[in-house]
Amino acid sequence: MIGLATLVWPNIHFSASQDLQKTFATIETAIQEAKADQQSTLYLPWGSYVYEKEGTTWRAYSKNEPNLYRPDQYHQKLVKIDGQEYRIYIDKEAVPDVEKRVGESLNIINMLVLGLFMMAMLIWLSSLIYRLHRIRVHIRHVKLNEPSPLKITHHDEIGAVSEALVEMEETLSKQSREKEEMIQNISHDLKTPIATIKSYAEAIQDGVYPYGTLEESVAVVQDHADRLEKKVKSLLLLNRYGYLAEQETNALTNLAPLIDSVVISLKAIRCDIEFKVDSEDVHFKGEEEPWRNVISNLLDNALRYAKSEIRIDLKNNELRIENDGPTIPKEDLSKLFDPYVKGKDGQFGLGLAIVDRVSQGYGYRVRAYNTSDGVGFEIKGKEIRTKV
Repeated sequence: MIGLATLVWPNIHFSASQDLQKTFATIETAIQEAKADQQSTLYLPWGSYVYEKEGTTWRAYSKNEPNLYRPDQYHQKLVKIDGQEYRIYIDKEAVPDVEKRVGESLNIINMLVLGLFMMAMLIWLSSLIYRLHRIRVHIRHVKLNEPSPLKITHHDEIGAVSEALVEMEETLSKQSREKEEMIQNISHDLKTPIATIKSYAEAIQDGVYPYGTLEESVAVVQDHADRLEKKVKSLLLLNRYGYLAEQETNALTNLAPLIDSVVISLKAIRCDIEFKVDSEDVHFKGEEEPWRNVISNLLDNALRYAKSEIRIDLKNNELRIENDGPTIPKEDLSKLFDPYVKGKDGQFGLGLAIVDRVSQGYGYRVRAYNTSDGVGFEIKGKEIRTKV
């Protein structure tokens, strides 16, 4: 069987004589290998041809043959290999054809690269659209107050948005529960004095005096009305003070005279309690009326549980009020500032919630803590309160 010799077309440009000589040398090597393998025909790429001399004539040694009617179309070279003469032809037009094919190959490669890039973009966009769709569905369920878990683990902008939405949903859910609980507590807290006032008024109207005389019964009704008025006022204050952070103010209030004023009024109520006041002229940011309510609520709370003394310390932009009453479990300290937290005496209140709203609204931190002989409250700094 006659074998075939194959020459890979060299990746060169024929415009330079040095490259042309390399091509001739490559074809000569192919001829030598074909002769060594005793091949009668040499297969070369299009554009290159070889003739072998037989006696006085020349025969085509390569598979393809040149158009010898146009000799100026070819680069020619006469070589002698092992005593045998060969004439090598290289078509001058092969160069632009090769360049054309190379260009077509590059175009195909570019198209493949572009196709892969577009495919990657489509995959990424599909993932993006899918995650945005899940977020949209989640928001719709939240709007309808329906449970809808959202878990997107991608650590990118969409993942960050989904995490923010989950946190917002949890915050809104918590606020909704607190609002419902607060409404229930408010309803329960207002129900008792209203029912008492109504029943006493009906009794008096029927000529029945629950406390013996008309004057004493009316005094009880008046006392319950005062308590009801105080609760409603506290609710209004709690709501109004919730917007202090949104109200720009440059006002400063000296707390020292406010403390002295409130202490004087409380001494008349509890003569058995000693007030130890150590204060300097310290100005807190904010209007006077909210801070007066803060001091009144803190001292009312201290007075309710104090056994014999209340200590007040005001200096270095810090207010401390301590009593010698019973301590509070550590896990309950941070809950004291929530609205309608039930105290040890079974009472609900908004006093400490008002303290918290005013302090945070003006940029201060308030906390409760246990002392060696009681409980204290501290307001200081310009930062928001953190959980104890």
